[in-house]
Amino acid sequence: MTVELRQRGRAAMDFMIDLTIASRPLAARWNADLAAAGVSAATLPDDLDERHAHVDAALGGSRAYGTSGLIMEFASVEHGRVAREAFDEIADVTLPRLAALGEGPATLTADPDFEAPAYFKGVWFHRT
Repeated sequence: MTVELRQRGRAAMDFMIDLTIASRPLAARWNADLAAAGVSAATLPDDLDERHAHVDAALGGSRAYGTSGLIMEFASVEHGRVAREAFDEIADVTLPRLAALGEGPATLTADPDFEAPAYFKGVWFHRT
């Protein structure tokens, strides 16, 4: 199903996308800062929390890392709100179309025997 966002939603989504694209050169700069601090894949701890602490300590003075973190945190938090508001603008057209999809021949059945893998339980890996 193809939908077209209205002006405000389209502009807001374009801004969020352009913001993250514009921040890409910062990654090259803070990766250079990381290498200059002697940090590499071989020197990073295996534990993700320790790894984040190690990188944060090594890049504490990096303006590129701080700016990149600020932009990406903003985008990560705001993208949900922006997407929801863009959807709300077209809900009058989209909701009836979504409801019609529920009347089709397809069905979805959850497997009652499904068990999530061990790595899934108790680990926050979203945005990691």
